[in-house]
Amino acid sequence: MVKYLRFQPSGKKIIASRGKSLLQIGLSGGLKLQHHCANGNCGECRARLISGRTSRVKVADYCLSEQEKAANTLLMCCHEPDWTSGDPEIVLEALEQGQDKTIDLQNMLITVTRIEEAGDDYRIVSCKTPRSQALQFYAGQQVALETRDGQRLRLAVANCPCEGRFLEFHVAKTSGCGHAGEVFPNLKKGDKLALRGPYGEAVFRDECDRPIIFVAYESGFSAINSLIEQAQALEFEAPQTLFRFSAGGGPYYRANLCHAWEDALDNFTYVECQEPVDTKERMVTACAS
Repeated sequence: MVKYLRFQPSGKKIIASRGKSLLQIGLSGGLKLQHHCANGNCGECRARLISGRTSRVKVADYCLSEQEKAANTLLMCCHEPDWTSGDPEIVLEALEQGQDKTIDLQNMLITVTRIEEAGDDYRIVSCKTPRSQALQFYAGQQVALETRDGQRLRLAVANCPCEGRFLEFHVAKTSGCGHAGEVFPNLKKGDKLALRGPYGEAVFRDECDRPIIFVAYESGFSAINSLIEQAQALEFEAPQTLFRFSAGGGPYYRANLCHAWEDALDNFTYVECQEPVDTKERMVTACAS
């Protein structure tokens, strides 16, 4: 059975996904819902249940007042749709940030949970935020990272904003991949990184219904990865084309993921440039052809 979440006062209607909290569903659907920890500690994702049934999936440390309970207030991060109920729609009243509102800079200490080699030139670094704090960001934005020994780098967050506690970064190994010298060469699982951000204005605008062309050069694919995941979460129906370029003409890391998108999505096309490209003019020419 298909279930929908409708958020007031925006009126935005989103298809619910199994295994996701109300907060994750809303963020996946492009809503800028007010939240902080996404883990039941802070209470900032409070919403009022107007109609429909939900199921609690997580015990919260934050305690609702008796008045809030009487008003059917819940924490969106701790509830999901009640899939045993026959109600096709859940209506919530929730606070949202404006589409054009700048997200405040956040500071936190994140932990490296996994490092995956991605070809000869890149590492995929997975991290998690503290239990009491999730990163709020828009798809396409960057953060500044710093190791305990003072190494610094600004990287795009590669995942969808709906997963604010579990972050992914694409780290180049050498300066030839678009960064100045080797970066984080001794990084390992369990290391702590100081994070500050987000930065940047190249974000996904879900009110646009025109075809989209994504252009990724070298490590620029990381920001594009986030934008594409956001478009998929929004079930964006307009045609999308991803062009990938590099100074060496390939091979391209995470190419299998791009091919999987093309196979799974009727409106998605993936194009790899096999010739070396080192100027914006050549990229524009290749896209136009």
